[in-house]
Amino acid sequence: TSSHRVCTCFFPLLKFSASDISCLPMCAARGLVINFSSIFASLKLAPPFSQHNIILYSYSLSKCALNMMTKLSAHQFREDGVLCVAVHPGWVRTDMAAILAEQLGSTGELSVEQASRDMVDIMTRVTEEHTGLYLAKDLERLPF
Repeated sequence: TSSHRVCTCFFPLLKFSASDISCLPMCAARGLVINFSSIFASLKLAPPFSQHNIILYSYSLSKCALNMMTKLSAHQFREDGVLCVAVHPGWVRTDMAAILAEQLGSTGELSVEQASRDMVDIMTRVTEEHTGLYLAKDLERLPF
């Protein structure tokens, strides 16, 4: 996937950053990958949707794969001091949300700007205990 390619390309820089300040515990300052996931990736929490909605099927499957990539990458990156998490930012008002509004009953709860601010906040609070996890924006652990 493109997320994997980006992660692979930037990993040498993340690894260098993590080793350059290895006196710090694992934190965003050393190296952090945040993958934007979705509640639709959770086998337990995903809301039901019509089997005819190919957009949600494809989206859900790709986010499940992203979560697995996060878990695998976290295991690989841990020895180099780089954190890797998947985060469900909440229901964000995007073009896709607008397309799905009729089926899902909402165009989204958060603006893109607010979701971005939330992600920056997450960067300051993620620690080693979170690496490899699937999280809500409040850092609550979500079930895969």
